[in-house]
Amino acid sequence: MMHKSWRVKRNIRKHIRKYDAADSNAAKTARSVLGVALAAVFALTVPISAIFFAANLVFRLPDLYNFDISRTVVAEDIELKTKTDAIGDLISDYMFHRTDYFQLRAEYQGREKPVFSINDGMNIGRYRTLLDHTII
Repeated sequence: MMHKSWRVKRNIRKHIRKYDAADSNAAKTARSVLGVALAAVFALTVPISAIFFAANLVFRLPDLYNFDISRTVVAEDIELKTKTDAIGDLISDYMFHRTDYFQLRAEYQGREKPVFSINDGMNIGRYRTLLDHTII
């Protein structure tokens, strides 16, 4: 058996590692890089999805529309004889896909007329589609 000097032993310990030790260091590096990447994706995804969820919820509930219609007093200015809650409920029902027909008929200047025009229906249809896409 050959006797090894202390320099040889030291160089072997310093430069030649066990297979398991070298493999675990590479795995730790890969896991830390993957962990940082997943943390960054999670940190960006959670706030963005929370904002989209909150926007969907707010724009689909009738309270926003009822408040805005009663605040601006639009229905009273044009002498529209209908409850403001009916308009907000119609918009909310349309946004929640409870109805596909976006129109409300109300008495105006002594006759029953549609409240919304065809362009209003097309615009709110686009808006509903946008909200549907953001919820996905």
